[in-house]
Amino acid sequence: MPLMIRLVRQGPKNNYFYNIVVGNSRRRLRAMPVEKLGEFYPHPDAQREKFTKLDFSRTKYWLGVGAQMSETVQKLFAKAGIVPAMEIYPDVKRTLTMEQSTNPSKTSTVSE
Repeated sequence: MPLMIRLVRQGPKNNYFYNIVVGNSRRRLRAMPVEKLGEFYPHPDAQREKFTKLDFSRTKYWLGVGAQMSETVQKLFAKAGIVPAMEIYPDVKRTLTMEQSTNPSKTSTVSE
């Protein structure tokens, strides 16, 4: 059974939060998870802080067993210091268009 650590959205529309769960990657998100590792509150509070509640020991266990992480969970865990930050590879097409827009065209003007 391939395990995945991912976020599952919970709560009302304007005050939602995410549960960080371990579950089968081939099943739907709201299926019964294997274990709930914590919660992530994306809305800032009065001090403009976002909260993440996480059970570090169980998270380390599941990563040691071989559970994969979604990209968003990997970013959260990198901020928490559990895993190293992942390398982000920019899209090749995007960099090509950015290079073309920043470099002026090399057209030579002939002055007589």
